Amino acid sequence: MNDQVTEVLKMAYNAGAKDEYHRLSTSNGKIEFSKVCSAIEKYTKPGALIYDIGCGPGRYTEYLINKGYFVGCVDLSEKSLEMFDERLQGANNDKVLFSKACCASELEWVDSDSADTILLMGPMYHIIDNIKRKSVVSHCHRILKNGGHLISMFLSPYPALMQQNIDESTFWDISAKNNCLITTTSFKGFRVPQYRCWPKNAISEFQHFFSEKDFIHVDEIEHPIHSGITEIKDNCSHQYFVVFKKEN
Repeated sequence: MNDQVTEVLKMAYNAGAKDEYHRLSTSNGKIEFSKVCSAIEKYTKPGALIYDIGCGPGRYTEYLINKGYFVGCVDLSEKSLEMFDERLQGANNDKVLFSKACCASELEWVDSDSADTILLMGPMYHIIDNIKRKSVVSHCHRILKNGGHLISMFLSPYPALMQQNIDESTFWDISAKNNCLITTTSFKGFRVPQYRCWPKNAISEFQHFFSEKDFIHVDEIEHPIHSGITEIKDNCSHQYFVVFKKEN
């Protein structure tokens, strides 16, 4: 992610930290939250170490702390991290291993082989630079323990191609690039980039370091897609996440 894009994202999410916190309380947000939390608990033992890379204002992190997990928090938005700290008010501070404003592609400071699970809920649908994306994947592989799991969220090109489903107040620029679509949307007055890819392309970004363990659509109406048929584009929803496992 170049410096200009990074700054735009930082300013947008500083301005929209409260909106992002309440997003998971909407009807669609509740579905996402429920499915992601179920996947975390399915693949992560109680009391494990979970790093939330792109944690935002900490809705997932707060839930995990209350479940007895130990967490590390990383996000571009200082305001989002401040909101998370304010909600904790000193409680469960022993469960927070670190909280740092940082890009997901710049995790050299995080210890290797230290996390049982990594959450990557936002970075892979905002980082549009391929070198930066590879850096994120490489860092996650280094940071995870052997046998650890990575849960990463992606945006599908499907709604961008179905123009009638796009809200008229949202501004989009669509361009083909490396089997993906780069779109932009207006958030708190900033044009925020979005990286959209089909499941087979999302999985291929990680397959050198990880094996695919699970694939889950976020949308309420779910179309089952399995590894062998992820190229069936008509079944794509707006948002999906993949559970990967570090094998070596």
